[in-house]
Amino acid sequence: MKNMKRFIDYLEKRLNKGIELFSSVSDSVETDEMSKLADTKSPQHQSAINCLQTIFAWFGYYIYKSYQPVNHEIIRLIPQLCSVDKIAAQEVTMKTQLPMIRIAISMWIMDNKSSKEFIDQLVEIVKMKSWMSRLAGVQMLQNFGIFNLFLVENEVKLKIENLILDSLVDEQLEVRICASLALTALIHSNFIQVDDRLVSKLKSLSAIKSRKKDKETGKIVTNMSNLVKRHGGVLGLCSIVSSCPYDVPDYLPDVVTYLCSFTNDQVPIQGSVRKCLSEFRRTHHDNWSEHKLKFDESQLSILMDILISPSYYA
Repeated sequence: MKNMKRFIDYLEKRLNKGIELFSSVSDSVETDEMSKLADTKSPQHQSAINCLQTIFAWFGYYIYKSYQPVNHEIIRLIPQLCSVDKIAAQEVTMKTQLPMIRIAISMWIMDNKSSKEFIDQLVEIVKMKSWMSRLAGVQMLQNFGIFNLFLVENEVKLKIENLILDSLVDEQLEVRICASLALTALIHSNFIQVDDRLVSKLKSLSAIKSRKKDKETGKIVTNMSNLVKRHGGVLGLCSIVSSCPYDVPDYLPDVVTYLCSFTNDQVPIQGSVRKCLSEFRRTHHDNWSEHKLKFDESQLSILMDILISPSYYA
């Protein structure tokens, strides 16, 4: 396409204008008033919606009709595409199209230069103020890793792994859960390898103390920042367990039994661990006579105590 740079410059300008318009509204009005705005649609907001519909239509045509590697100019629009959820939410069709476009861009064939530019953009996205933008960035990381498994260099793989691990300790719960799902998928596809370094890092996070006794009042006080880090470490370990639904690699028994110590931890940690162990039990039930041979007596004892304990189902 001729004059692609000038065209993308124009799209970037229009998208930024729409994002700024909707961001200013959502920051200054209540949620119910925002829903009324969606019904009334002022000319400025309707113009932003119409513009996004047109851009989505162009993306749909260009992506699915193009048989060439991604044009690096399009990569410049990724931050905007991760920030238009509030606009896309105004129309059901756009709300459906947006994740499809993000997935399509993530699975597009990219050369080494484009891959690095793509990851550099996502590095900035996962630092954005909006948690919805960070969530979209993590989802694109997962899709990119899976669909470019055999194309990216080790340097890019390491960057993706670090971004996922950083997102595990995001202050927003939804982003942490999404990062955990992404880590599960990337480990399962062998994009990320489970080694002592990864397990050790996640265990170190999970070992951070989130509660302490206040010297003055004598009450137990929760440090929310530490709780987020602790939960992130636990979620990462849960991802390792969930990535092996019908197998027990050599490293898994230690990780599973280690997680058993968190079943009565603070919310939301205990919920994440119980869900993980329940899923582990379900997926390994049919071949348990074979799988349990990977555990030593001490590990089996810990696991059985947890899985059949009445408090586990409370």
